[in-house]
Amino acid sequence: MHDLACSVAGTECWVAWDDKKPIHERTCHISYDSTSNLTGKSLTSCLKASALRTFLSVTKFWESEPTSEVDLRQLIQSFKRLRILDLHTIEVKKVPRSIYKFKHLTYLDLSYNDALKKLPNSITRLQNLQTLNLYYCESLKELPRDIRKLVSLRNLNIDDCDTLSYMPRGLGQLTSLHRLSRFILPKYKDLAKKYCGLGELNRLNNIRGSLSIETLGRVTDAKEESMAANLIEKCSLEVLRLSWGISNITDEAMITKRDEALLDGLRPPDNLQKLVIKGYDGESFPKWMTELPNLVELELFWCKRCKHFPPFGLSKLKRLYICDMEFLEYMPGECLASLTSLESLYIDCLPRLTSLPLGLRHLSKLVDLSIRNCDRLDLSKDESGNIILDFHGLQSLRSVVFYAIFKLKSLPQWILQLRSLEHLKISNCYNFKELSEQIEKCEELDISKDESGNILDFHGGLQSLRSVDIDNLPKLTSLPQWLLQAHNLEHLYIAGCNNLKDIPEQIEALQSLENLEIWCCSSLTSFPEAMRRLTSLTHLQIYGCRKLEESCKRQAGMWDLVSQIFARIIFRVVFRILDLILGNMDRSLKIEREREREREKGLRRDLVMERKRTMPTEFSSLLNLDVTPYTNTIIAEYICIGDSGIDLRRKSRLWLGLVVLLCHGNISWIFSPKQLAKVICNDAKFLKEGRTSM
Repeated sequence: MHDLACSVAGTECWVAWDDKKPIHERTCHISYDSTSNLTGKSLTSCLKASALRTFLSVTKFWESEPTSEVDLRQLIQSFKRLRILDLHTIEVKKVPRSIYKFKHLTYLDLSYNDALKKLPNSITRLQNLQTLNLYYCESLKELPRDIRKLVSLRNLNIDDCDTLSYMPRGLGQLTSLHRLSRFILPKYKDLAKKYCGLGELNRLNNIRGSLSIETLGRVTDAKEESMAANLIEKCSLEVLRLSWGISNITDEAMITKRDEALLDGLRPPDNLQKLVIKGYDGESFPKWMTELPNLVELELFWCKRCKHFPPFGLSKLKRLYICDMEFLEYMPGECLASLTSLESLYIDCLPRLTSLPLGLRHLSKLVDLSIRNCDRLDLSKDESGNIILDFHGLQSLRSVVFYAIFKLKSLPQWILQLRSLEHLKISNCYNFKELSEQIEKCEELDISKDESGNILDFHGGLQSLRSVDIDNLPKLTSLPQWLLQAHNLEHLYIAGCNNLKDIPEQIEALQSLENLEIWCCSSLTSFPEAMRRLTSLTHLQIYGCRKLEESCKRQAGMWDLVSQIFARIIFRVVFRILDLILGNMDRSLKIEREREREREKGLRRDLVMERKRTMPTEFSSLLNLDVTPYTNTIIAEYICIGDSGIDLRRKSRLWLGLVVLLCHGNISWIFSPKQLAKVICNDAKFLKEGRTSM
């Protein structure tokens, strides 16, 4: 396909990495993959293409090299007919004033030039410029003062220009502007007369997509300026972000009055789909927030003085995020009752919230519920203080997260009725002590410690559990029985349990276990014999468990067990790879493979036992074994033991290395991330040593 495209393009297109193909004088489009193509001989070779229209970069930011102003001047001087100029990631510090000579330029990309501090005012003479991309020019301090002269400008991207602190006056004259990602009000009063106020937005009614208005806390005449912004007429606006920042008023009552008037006047169009409000200091929200018929997402951050929630009439709202409302004590039931399309509800850092609204029971489409950092919240009671027995409407709820809910001692009754629950995470709830056995469909459980550092004692029959993470429980001495009865468990992660001394023989019951990871359990000394019988295990990783690592060395008593686990897991990986190889062959080969599969099963068992007998005889320094096959689809089944050792990681060589190692008894490539382990295989004929760079 590449050759066909090049053939069709003929002499009209040229790519810098195709250095065998000369640049023709009729070439109109050039793309380059390195900033070195903008310097010296590479740039000189382009000069014959005087009719060039496109100079396009496909350079990656990690591959770039600094580009001098001299080379940019040469580029400008040579290609005055350019329409498209892409200079992203060229590490330019200064754009030459002569850039105005690109009279036909319509597209200019200067993104990812984080050393660029200022643009020459001469750039405003580009009368045909339609797109100016300054994304992630994080050192850029200001835009050209005469930006109003860019009368054809349609797209101005200044996202992640973190140093930019104001907009030049006259921006409001760019009535053709379709995209204005940010509008920044001046932070200081003495700059207000020199730079843009909200009134500059008045005529920019063609703006579409996303708009972020920042530093609203510096507005003085709230009512007049907010109305002058005329947001309601910007009918193509889909996402609006309003951020207050630091206020220029010290009187709290005046701040509240100013912010309420300001937000009331910044009413967006009815087509708005997402609204984000940050740092608003009013006590209540305007009525228009209940009248946005197409709103899908609403995010409220740091509205610290807000005491009341309006009854949201947002029938299409799917995601509601409420964060850091210091004075909010309760949410009336009617504020949620009408949110019949809500799928995700996130409540974070509401220190005075005491109860959940009864309106929660009407959220029949709610899938995700996350409640965090609510010190006084009693999840078992409604706003009237009555015990909540059930929320029958929550039949779609699949994920529940409780984090730092200090009043949570046990799961409330309404949680026990959630028959669709798949993921339950309880973390840093220091008074929580039990989990009811009635939660039968929970598929993932994330457990944290209580205030004494003890594991939470759960006695449920969690037969649908797929994943369990046990993290930082220093007083845990043994795995709980409920965990060992989770027969469908596939992933088990244990970390930071320094008093965990052993893994019980009952782990044999976890016949579905595929991944076992044990990190930083300093007291763990051995594996049980039952580990041999975990037939589904494909990933074993041990890190920072020094006593266990010592017992896994060749001279220690655990070597026989570890070597057998290693052999079985590696053979599972290799035969998985072989299955993928065969899967790409003709259908007839697939059929033949199916016929021989039964015979292969017996052969595999024999090979495993044979490999056990022919494992390396010298693994005295082996602490880590990491075999990670990488194919085009990336298979990540491997075994790790410790934090240094053997690592088979080469994409093209790994196929040969694994197949030779396991099918022919030869090791072709062995790499060690930290220290090369000495490996001698009884039947290894081809052994090469090397190192990977870390």
